[in-house]
Amino acid sequence: MDLNDTKLQELDTIFQTLPSLPSSFKKPQCVSHKNEILVCGGYNNGNCYSYHTLKNQYKLICSYPETIQLVGHCVVKRISNNSDVTTLLSFGGQHKHVLVMKYKSVWDDTKKSKTEDIIQYNKWIFWTDNFHVYVEIGRNKDDYEGACAVIGGSNNHLLFIAYYPHNISVYDLNKYQFVKHHVLSSDNFLGYNCFVIKTKDKVSNKKKTELFLFCGKMGLSIEYDEQNNTFQFSKLPICTTMKKIINYIYVHVNDVILFFGGWEAEAASKSVHKYSIKDNVWMQFEYNLQLALYRCVGVLSADAAFVHIIGENLETKSEGIHLKTSVKEWMKEETEKERKWLIEEVEKMRIKNIKKDLKIMNGDIDLKELKTYKEISMVIEHWIRHALSVRIGWIDDFNKIISHFIMLKYFKSFQIAPQRFGSIDKIEFSPDCTKAVLILYDKPLRLWNIKLPEVKILECSDAFEFAQFSADGNMIMSCSRDGNIQFWDVESCKVIKKLRHPDNALGFRFSPDGKTLACYSYDKVFRIWNIESGQDIQTVSGVKRIEDICFSFDSQQIAMAQVGVIEMWNVKTGKQIRRFKAHTRHIKKLMFSLDGQLFVSQSLDGTIRIWDVESGNEVKTLKNPFNLVFFLDNKTILSCCYKSIQLWDVKSETKIQKLKGHQGDILAVQGSPDGNTLVSGCNKGISKLFYFSLLSNNYLSNGKYIQMILFPCV
Repeated sequence: MDLNDTKLQELDTIFQTLPSLPSSFKKPQCVSHKNEILVCGGYNNGNCYSYHTLKNQYKLICSYPETIQLVGHCVVKRISNNSDVTTLLSFGGQHKHVLVMKYKSVWDDTKKSKTEDIIQYNKWIFWTDNFHVYVEIGRNKDDYEGACAVIGGSNNHLLFIAYYPHNISVYDLNKYQFVKHHVLSSDNFLGYNCFVIKTKDKVSNKKKTELFLFCGKMGLSIEYDEQNNTFQFSKLPICTTMKKIINYIYVHVNDVILFFGGWEAEAASKSVHKYSIKDNVWMQFEYNLQLALYRCVGVLSADAAFVHIIGENLETKSEGIHLKTSVKEWMKEETEKERKWLIEEVEKMRIKNIKKDLKIMNGDIDLKELKTYKEISMVIEHWIRHALSVRIGWIDDFNKIISHFIMLKYFKSFQIAPQRFGSIDKIEFSPDCTKAVLILYDKPLRLWNIKLPEVKILECSDAFEFAQFSADGNMIMSCSRDGNIQFWDVESCKVIKKLRHPDNALGFRFSPDGKTLACYSYDKVFRIWNIESGQDIQTVSGVKRIEDICFSFDSQQIAMAQVGVIEMWNVKTGKQIRRFKAHTRHIKKLMFSLDGQLFVSQSLDGTIRIWDVESGNEVKTLKNPFNLVFFLDNKTILSCCYKSIQLWDVKSETKIQKLKGHQGDILAVQGSPDGNTLVSGCNKGISKLFYFSLLSNNYLSNGKYIQMILFPCV
């Protein structure tokens, strides 16, 4: 065994390394026959071998005629009444040919006439019809390189061929002629794709053949009715991790298609996927291939117990590898990681389907193209009118579209009278979502009553650093640069209580229940205060630069970030729970999810990381140059990127919506506690404040829509 073959032994027990083929093969064609795997030539290699699965040895069968050059040819096996003999058909390729071989096991020790064997078996000959005329498959203009084919039909007499660029044809093997041709409407070019036929004994109508075709982002269920000579096509979902992979290795077993490796972007893929035909569900396995397999083929053993992978390994440059893996390994119950992947994938597909739901009627309108509620209302009204005039039972489909639509966070802006503000640094909502306090640079606080709207001014001796509503919404708690901590009555806008921080503070946070204050100072001291008593719960001296702090929504925990490190503290005991390295650069923002199970950190390293609160383990990473970020609700993250606001679905990592309108970089953005309202502000000569609201049932049902207007600010 040479050095390349030694590398193959790095594969773990899921794959067994078998003896390398006697010669090098790229993209060979293989079929199974009893205890044998027949390797019928490959790229510029016309040798054919039989591998005996019990003896673990190879034998040469024959070679293709010298006049035949193999580049992307196809070999299929015809079903025969004689179990000892199988008929193989080889056709297509870049240099078209049509050859046939009657194969009789080269491992058969029964003594036969050598002359008889030479004449009848184990030799490629040109295929002829009943009048001994050479048969051709494929028109001169057809490109059959990389064509895929299967045999089916009521008498196993039909050859189904999928080939470049978007063609599918049906060829009658008994009549030696094409009976059907169809051009698929797809952006994906066919070639070395997945093409399988549904197990015949599970097809109720023998005159109908069901096929499955996968290539890149295209998936099709194809039904051919041989009685009427017609095709019917249905689109199948493609999981997000498979859409960019081509030339994969695949086998069809027990109504499941297994996909190994393939080519993704500019490298060979090591992923393994499974598609259930019965359940119409994809699965990506937790296990990844240890070697990059490409230009290989997969073949199922005759007893359907093993998958054999034969071909080329790009990493070792070995072109004659042979691996075997048990089918049972890929039919086991999903692992926790695989179940998690499945949940996330379903969520991604749900969001994709929601967007497709609005591509309705001849307007073909996409959710991303809808700019105002008026457009949404017009689309829905148009759909209703059309549905009512066409068929009964439209209400179920309509409800489905509406329920899907409401499940998305989709914001548009309200029309509100203009107000004049300064540069807005921070925005905080009241618990009932009816008011917001605006923190302006070097200016008094603004208490904004959203419903009226009206604005009240809260004066202080120095600029405000932070402000927040109390849990009951009756007070505003503020901290200013001079160290004053003040409690304001919301109705009268007067100070009803005042405390003083002993040193100049860099940042403050009030707990959601209004009982605790966390702050950090220039003197490198971190303090947790009891607001009612004014006493320290915990004081930590000598801390490094603190970059952000935040409370969990139940006020029981606090997270603190300092130069890439996150610390978790128990508020009641004042003790540190855990400390871990979270980012490679400075952390700009921390925030807990509403249910307290997750928290998010955003860093200058260009990533958003989501963490499990209980274990401290990283759950997910989003990569983007965000300015601000926080949980809008347990399922949605809001982020700002310069002039736009983006909404992300946490599970699927999918961008749901992008809100635009600001002329300058966004300095402040905040979502209401119910997650249905956003306020954002920027500063570009004239600062502008936007007020966005979530589309609700009322607006859908009564057909109203909301217009957008800017808050011009100074």
